[in-house]
Amino acid sequence: MLNALENRLIDLLADLLAGETQVQLVSRPRADLAIAAVNPDRVAVIVQVLSVSTDSRLGDDARDRSGQKGGYQLQTVLRLNGQMAIDLIINPAAGANLESHRQTLLHVLDRLLAALHTASFRNGRSFQSNLDLGFDLEGFRLARAGAPENAPAGFSTVRAIYDFSGRFWPLEPLLAGEVISQLPLRLAILPVRIPELPVAQAGGPDLAIPLHLDLRVLNGAPVLVLARLRGASPPGKLAGSAANAPAGWTGFTPDSAGIATLIYQPPATLAQSARVTVSTALGGTSQPPVTLAEFDIEVRS
Repeated sequence: MLNALENRLIDLLADLLAGETQVQLVSRPRADLAIAAVNPDRVAVIVQVLSVSTDSRLGDDARDRSGQKGGYQLQTVLRLNGQMAIDLIINPAAGANLESHRQTLLHVLDRLLAALHTASFRNGRSFQSNLDLGFDLEGFRLARAGAPENAPAGFSTVRAIYDFSGRFWPLEPLLAGEVISQLPLRLAILPVRIPELPVAQAGGPDLAIPLHLDLRVLNGAPVLVLARLRGASPPGKLAGSAANAPAGWTGFTPDSAGIATLIYQPPATLAQSARVTVSTALGGTSQPPVTLAEFDIEVRS
């Protein structure tokens, strides 16, 4: 729920600021920030949920219904209002010339405020995904921006506070009906099948991740599975081919069985364990990418 909200906003901000050379990372609060954000001329963007509240009513304890008529499921849903902080920080470990970086901070703040003021962010639609994230925002609005009370001298930190409101629910399976043991296949590209949560070790060997696809509808036409790591500075990298792949993507060719094996190379070292999100798409030499799925890799330090 709230964990997924933080992760989603981090991914969105990383994409929005991907071309901004004055930004060095987008992350949650971290103990090693002084090391991770060591560049004194670039901004670290830190995202966190500050608080949540609910409009509670005595006697309103019914669980929400989901699903189609005749097959309703009961689901625990919290209607929450809250605030999130987006901190822009320059070199929190340095003690000199912080004021000279104010213009850089305000430049990134301008970009951030404008990007998050679009209608799709303000009404929450930008947070939606083809995955069940455990929340559905109805509003995301700027409340205020300024220096936090504990900001270092020289305006080294600027904080933007955003109000949010929406429905939140735990990610739990909805059980209904008989267990499906067989499923007829149609000639279509079915959702990609991936491992539940691949695990890699920093400094360890490359991780091979098989993606299973049904490509029969393509009737043997050449196809390329594209993949990229989400976020501004994700740990590790994908080892594939850049040929015929759009900028920022890595290409992998499926075998005759429709299996594309992604190769993830973990970083040599990692200060603390983390998760990296992988986006996949179907591409080729003559068509735009078609989104397939997203999944996480757990990278252990």
